[in-house]
Amino acid sequence: MHRSAYLFTAALMFTGATLSAGTGEDGYVQIHNNAKSTVLIGFYTESGSELSENWLDADLQPASKVTVDFDASEGTCAKMFVAGWLADENESEDLDEAISIDICKATNIYIDDDSLTVD
Repeated sequence: MHRSAYLFTAALMFTGATLSAGTGEDGYVQIHNNAKSTVLIGFYTESGSELSENWLDADLQPASKVTVDFDASEGTCAKMFVAGWLADENESEDLDEAISIDICKATNIYIDDDSLTVD
């Protein structure tokens, strides 16, 4: 499967005016790999044409989740994020298109085969 052709779409679902404990405001968020069979091997912020260090410490298998920490006091909360997937044919990384996420308002980031949702 050639994943780089997929364009993530964001559906931001915020319920309520105040942020609850456990959101990005507290410096961590959960990333869920909801893909049917593809392993998520990278999650990055994008600045221009450069990617950050990988936010994931290990590969994320389908139907798995991981909690990642970040420093919300550095820079802006709205950032461009890129998911990296294990390529089937040669074990390289296929990168999806960048998508904007306000990480300080996020609790969960759900990455599916062709979409990304945040709550």
